[in-house]
Amino acid sequence: MKLKSETEDQISNLNEQHSQQMKQLKIDCDEELKKSLEKLTNEHEDNLRCERLNHEREIERLKADHQDVVDELKNQITTIKDQLSQIESVHAEKLRKALDELTNSKDKEREIAVQNIRLEMQSLVDTAYAVRDEYLALYTKENKARKALHNKLMDIQGNIRVICRVRPILDVERRSGEGVDATEILSDEDIIIHRDQSTKNKFEFDRVLPPGTPQEAVFEAVQPLIISVLDGYNVCIFAYGQTGSGKTFTMEGYGSDIGVSPRAIDELFRIIDGSVEDWSYSVTFSSLEIYNESIRDLLDSSGARDKLDVRQTPEGNSVPGLTEIQVTQSSQVLELMRQSQTNRAVGAHDMNEHSSRSHSILTLTCRGRNLRDGSTTYGKLHLIDLAGSERVGKTDATGERLKEAQNINRSLSALGDVINSLGKKSTHIPYRNSKLTFLLQDSLGGNSKVLMFVNISPAVYNVGESICSLGFAQRCRSLELGQAKKQSDPSVKKATSSGNLLAAGSSSSSSSSSSDSGSVTPAKSSSSSSSSSTLRRTTTSTTSTRK
Repeated sequence: MKLKSETEDQISNLNEQHSQQMKQLKIDCDEELKKSLEKLTNEHEDNLRCERLNHEREIERLKADHQDVVDELKNQITTIKDQLSQIESVHAEKLRKALDELTNSKDKEREIAVQNIRLEMQSLVDTAYAVRDEYLALYTKENKARKALHNKLMDIQGNIRVICRVRPILDVERRSGEGVDATEILSDEDIIIHRDQSTKNKFEFDRVLPPGTPQEAVFEAVQPLIISVLDGYNVCIFAYGQTGSGKTFTMEGYGSDIGVSPRAIDELFRIIDGSVEDWSYSVTFSSLEIYNESIRDLLDSSGARDKLDVRQTPEGNSVPGLTEIQVTQSSQVLELMRQSQTNRAVGAHDMNEHSSRSHSILTLTCRGRNLRDGSTTYGKLHLIDLAGSERVGKTDATGERLKEAQNINRSLSALGDVINSLGKKSTHIPYRNSKLTFLLQDSLGGNSKVLMFVNISPAVYNVGESICSLGFAQRCRSLELGQAKKQSDPSVKKATSSGNLLAAGSSSSSSSSSSDSGSVTPAKSSSSSSSSSTLRRTTTSTTSTRK
């Protein structure tokens, strides 16, 4: 019995040792597997990042190559124009001298000499125009290739591009002892938020702008989108973040340090001024704010148009009755922007002395017509400064400020619901839950190129709001809205349809009267026909030269 008891104790000890060894072996295996997965994940992310960088570099190289060809063709066209001008002046001088020499000769000899000079001059002009047309065709082809490359680059970068901008720590935050920096910028695309010493969250965006980034560098990320408006695409640029995170400074700037909106407007009109030989553009400007779920016309200081609403139209969601002003230069738009800012609702609370209490939306509508082939474009540029999300406990808002904060948070919550529904590809997207989301339906619904600034505070005091803002921005960046569509001017389509009906009626009437008359007009002589042809070509060349 004693031997049996000892044997059983030994077996029990062996089983316990074996169980402990198995547990330790499982822990070691789990740790090894976790390390392997982390290594594979890191390698995969590095490969994806390298591949994307290679794609972007290749497209930039192709874009640069095509730009060189376009510049060379422009130089050659300029040279041809100069040569044509010289030819015309030289032969005009020859004609004048020939006319002077033939003043005392017989009329018949004079006509023959003038006709020969005219024919020689016409032949040279025709040759010069043929060469010019050839270079213009090449220029048009290369310009189309450049636009295609540009739009391909924007599509590769995603329909919604997200740029994170971290503002500097404020003096008031340092004085309060809450000025500890909770951010860590790993690269141009990665940022880490430290909740505490042991917990951190990592986020990746298209670009991360550290504190102190100048406004010029901020606009560099926006600049490629501006030409897309003139190419016939809708473009939406908006700033999102908690109150006091720097959204209005990013979009509008302060004093002479102007922000994205004024720079985008300057860039738009700079491109328009540089394409006057090929395109004619019509631009209108409107400005509104959504305050306490009411739409207010910021260009109507009388307040007579406070009761405005969003409606669905053939040109997209819009606000009927909103003031739209025809503009021809950037200074005119900037003056209208200053007028809008004076009418916008602002207020003070514990988080921000000059907090925007409404969502501001500036819209430029661009209609373009190609002077060479008659094609049209139609694009809108939306510049949006959203009111800041805020916690009532931090802002210590009461009364009217509390009501404003509740409406702001409600509309931003509706925006979050729309983003979540789009991310899940739901059959129903709740755009109509707020005026803001209903007005932005065209931009978020897949027919716009969208760029989002997510502005955050680096202070540890605001780490909760910063993580919420970055999480929302990351969901926006992951959305697949589909490729934006190029648009032509819908008003021109309507006019063209009406014109075709009128032309058909006129043609029918004309042919009917000709057949009824029964008369035949005799043909003119060949010399008369030649003179008429020469006159038409001369008129055409004068018109082209003026252009």
